[in-house]
Amino acid sequence: MISIPHPVPKRHARRATCIHAACAFTVVAALAGCRKERANPAELFSTASVATTYLNRGQLAEAETQFRKLVALAPDDPSGHANLGVTYLRGGRFDEAELALRESVDINAKARPEPMDSTPGRSPNWRWC
Repeated sequence: MISIPHPVPKRHARRATCIHAACAFTVVAALAGCRKERANPAELFSTASVATTYLNRGQLAEAETQFRKLVALAPDDPSGHANLGVTYLRGGRFDEAELALRESVDINAKARPEPMDSTPGRSPNWRWC
């Protein structure tokens, strides 16, 4: 527990303990990496460009390395998973290709908004013509 440098009246001791516990939790959470930081767009672009170049040249091992790096940098981007799947397909690694492509489809499905119901009275955006 974090010690308080000055005496705290008894009536405020519980509040001070809660505040210090909250501060400690915040520090531990930040150190544990709970906060997601966005990847540098320039690094994403260069990694994707290099990986695509390797794939187009048929250098599958290098392309796989770069696409894996891209997936690590942007795990919520379906294109990295899709291109990794294409790399596996070209290399004849069909089971791994299926997993990567399914991951891409799943991410894309999560990002797509739900379709709106066009039935009158069911959709907030439905208007009479």
